[in-house]
Amino acid sequence: MLCFQEPVTKEAKEHISSIFHRMQTSLSIIAGYADLICLDPQDENNRNTLHQEIKYLSSLFTRIQNANALQNQENQSYQKVSITSFIKNIYEKFSSINKHHEFSFSSEIQHEIFVKILPTECEEITRILLDNAFKYTLPKNKIKITLSLSDKNVIVSIRNEGVGISREDQKYIFDMFFRGKIENKVLGWGIGLSIAKSFADLQGLTLEVQSDEKSYVDFLLAIPNYSLS
Repeated sequence: MLCFQEPVTKEAKEHISSIFHRMQTSLSIIAGYADLICLDPQDENNRNTLHQEIKYLSSLFTRIQNANALQNQENQSYQKVSITSFIKNIYEKFSSINKHHEFSFSSEIQHEIFVKILPTECEEITRILLDNAFKYTLPKNKIKITLSLSDKNVIVSIRNEGVGISREDQKYIFDMFFRGKIENKVLGWGIGLSIAKSFADLQGLTLEVQSDEKSYVDFLLAIPNYSLS
C-alpha cells in the first residue's frame, strides 16, 4: 500500500530552518565551554554555563515537537526581566567563545530597568545579531553591545566595525533567504535576520539596521514600556 505525505508548506520549511539555525549557534557555545572545561575542569562557572546551554538546546527540541508554539501568540509566556542582567548574561556566554575580536558590553542605564518580553525569543534575537556580527567582522575589529534609553524604549545596540551594508541591501536585509553582496562571501542561508525580525514583530518590538557601507553595521532593538520595578 502506497502512503503519500502532504507537501511541506513554506511556513513549515521556514520554521524548521529557524530551529536548525538556533541549534547551530547553541552548539557553538557548548563547544566553546567544553574546551574551557578541558583546560580547567574545576571551574564551576564554566560547568554551570554549559549546563544552562544544554538545557536551552533541549528546549529547542521541545519546540520541534510543538511547532505551533511560535505561531500562536496566545501560547507565549511573557516575563518581566531586568534588561541589563538579561543582555549581560548573553554577552558573557559569547565572550567565552570569542578569540579574535575586541568584544565589549556597556550600559548607559543608571538604574535597574525591567521589561516585559518573551525571554526565549528575545535571547534568540540577540544571539542571531551577535552571531552575524562575529561572522562578518574581521579579526581584531570591534563588536559592542550597548544599552540605552530613548523616549519610552530600551535600546539594545549591537554594532560591529568593518564593511557595512549598502543602502540598497538594507531594504531587504530582513527578508527570508536574502543575502547581500558581502554576505555571499560567507557561508549562510539568509535566514537568521528574518527569524530575528519575526520574533521582534511577535512581541511588538522594533528591529532596525543602521550602517555605513565602509565602516560599521549597527542593529537596534527597541523594547517599549519599561518600568523601574
